[in-house]
Amino acid sequence: MKSLLLLLSLLLSLVTLGYSVTCYECFDKTTTSCTGVVKECDSGICMSGLISLFGDGTLFGRSCAPSEASCGVSGTMTSPKGVAKISTSCCKTSNCTPAALRMPVTSTNINGMVCPLCDPPTSETCKMICTGYERRCGHVEFRNSGPLQDINVNGCATDSFCSFENQTFDISGVVFHLGIVCGSVPTAHLQHFSFFLSLVLVSDMMI
Repeated sequence: MKSLLLLLSLLLSLVTLGYSVTCYECFDKTTTSCTGVVKECDSGICMSGLISLFGDGTLFGRSCAPSEASCGVSGTMTSPKGVAKISTSCCKTSNCTPAALRMPVTSTNINGMVCPLCDPPTSETCKMICTGYERRCGHVEFRNSGPLQDINVNGCATDSFCSFENQTFDISGVVFHLGIVCGSVPTAHLQHFSFFLSLVLVSDMMI
């Protein structure tokens, strides 16, 4: 019995060791490729990412993926500052090269969604009419200790853009944090519903 447990422990340790891979870690503002140091990744996933933030520049990076959810993202968000785009791809062997990235396209077709740009949305300038596949209301906060400008905006986003959520990367000592929070129902619609509900309640009390 002891021998069986010892063998099982040994096999589990080998599986654990085999799951860890090494990935390149680098970033570049001018190309869609880069080389840098190699880092061991506990997630077992290497990721390439391309992000364009509202006209403030495009950043390409390679790093360990925090999780499987970070892979295969291709989405957009539109705000008064412009359009943000994210594209990621992953691979799962040491020092592998993820598939080439392609930025998603946007559409000007109005989809019926209206998102608030400020709280409360007191005027038409505080609202954004959404287009294409951007059917969710999102908030983006981007901070970095590197070459890009920090950003804090609201707008219309796609499901895939929202799925990236909160990610922090430390690439060769430069920290990038992208925080994405989205609502399934726009705040503007919720406010209209609350106003309608209050009118119904007042009417019932007066009857």
